[in-house]
Amino acid sequence: MRILMLSWEYPPANVGGLARHVYHLSRSLARRGHLVDVVTQGTRDTGNGGDGGEAGLSTGAAARSAGGRAAGPEEVALGEGLVRVHRQSAYTLSSPDFLHWVHQLNYSFLEAVMRLTVRGGPLDGPFDIVHAHDWLVAFTARAVKHAQRLPLVATIHATEAGRHHGIHNPWQRYISEVEWWLTYEAWRVICCSGYMESELAGQFQLPQDKMRVIPNGVDPEEVAAAEGPAEEAPEGRAEEPSPGKTGAGRGPRRRDFAQPGEDIVFFIGRLVREKGVDTLLDAFPAVLDRRPATRLVVAGTGPHEGHLRWRVSQMGLDGRVHFAGYLDDRTRNQLYRWAAVAVVPSYYEPFGLTALEAMAAGAPVVVSDTGGLAETVAHGETGLKVPPANPGELAAAILRLLSDPSFARRLAGEARRTAAERYSWAKVAEATEAVYSEVIGEARRTGWTAAGPERAAATGAKAPEAPPPDGEDWEAMRRRTRAMTRGLEPIGRYTPPIVRG
Repeated sequence: MRILMLSWEYPPANVGGLARHVYHLSRSLARRGHLVDVVTQGTRDTGNGGDGGEAGLSTGAAARSAGGRAAGPEEVALGEGLVRVHRQSAYTLSSPDFLHWVHQLNYSFLEAVMRLTVRGGPLDGPFDIVHAHDWLVAFTARAVKHAQRLPLVATIHATEAGRHHGIHNPWQRYISEVEWWLTYEAWRVICCSGYMESELAGQFQLPQDKMRVIPNGVDPEEVAAAEGPAEEAPEGRAEEPSPGKTGAGRGPRRRDFAQPGEDIVFFIGRLVREKGVDTLLDAFPAVLDRRPATRLVVAGTGPHEGHLRWRVSQMGLDGRVHFAGYLDDRTRNQLYRWAAVAVVPSYYEPFGLTALEAMAAGAPVVVSDTGGLAETVAHGETGLKVPPANPGELAAAILRLLSDPSFARRLAGEARRTAAERYSWAKVAEATEAVYSEVIGEARRTGWTAAGPERAAATGAKAPEAPPPDGEDWEAMRRRTRAMTRGLEPIGRYTPPIVRG
């Protein structure tokens, strides 16, 4: 199967969990024998920087044209399949705002897709399906779908209304409408949890049979690579933690993040309001009252970082909270193993990939009882759940794990087993492949195939005289969705309510 994967981020350009999701999904699909072309963002900073030196990786030159094109793809052969990563920069025109930049990036993505389709290389030619990840690539996905008559699958990782607890300004309204547009154009919509399925059904009036729930995954082998003894400072030598940089030529050291004898409470994620770090800071003084030899390590970057640093200073916690900045995967995995507790205090979390990664690494977890986190963690079995935005309950849960190491180890062991058995990327790829096959089959049976009848004949498919019994044709689906949205302003487009506050 030839799969076109569209994502605005891909390692080493990590903004959130989306990059890791696309990275592991594309590779797991390749291991199942598919050819996956990933079109993604590339800059001078990320360039074709590769992904950790995995065997089989060949990197194109960093030279770019005025349109932002990289000279060649990164190629990774995995089993019988192949992943090719094509990095594109937005046009070099000045962008007055983020939305203009997104449009310029999509034009650049379209150039890449056109080259892959028409240049005539041994691995080029028509795709079988296009898979778009989130609204930032919706314009490319929709254009490719209609120009090449490709069935489109979309994964919605989060929504604008969910991130901001409503729609409060025209920019958010526009992004929400693009999200709806992408789900409307998609043959199937994949979401990562039952929570997200309900959110999409409520916000965008998506019919139930158009959605498929496929959770995120984790790579136990990647996390296991961090296993090893925790390095401590020599006896009697107490060092203040230095910024979370491991230095050239050596791995991470525990004393870069906490002093010897200190328990580490670990948070990692984008530093944005919905991740709930404010609540974690509010809870931490109560933890220190009972367990003074505790260090809070906050890893990640984001627009909320300045506010969080200011709060730490105002609360007098400068010596107890360590901002580690961006961490590479190796350091992140090692910190999971050093952590006495990993905390995911989010207010809004469609899935909670960081919680799953912590579970796979064997870290005891405390998470907010909200969103996909509520589905991933079983309270008292694989972790502890607390109400979101509740510092008292959060502090009590952290203290329970710090004060009862045997209980914490039992939770961590069960969490690790659950992560490995239920959330492997191999299972995620298998489920995603099933969605692809379902969609491609319906498209061919209804005569809505890429390149029309010629392509159907080449694949051996025959267009039926009537719609298939297990699916409906595209126009019927469009009519049904349009009927569900009738009465909205303007007709046929989703207009979310404005929530002020």
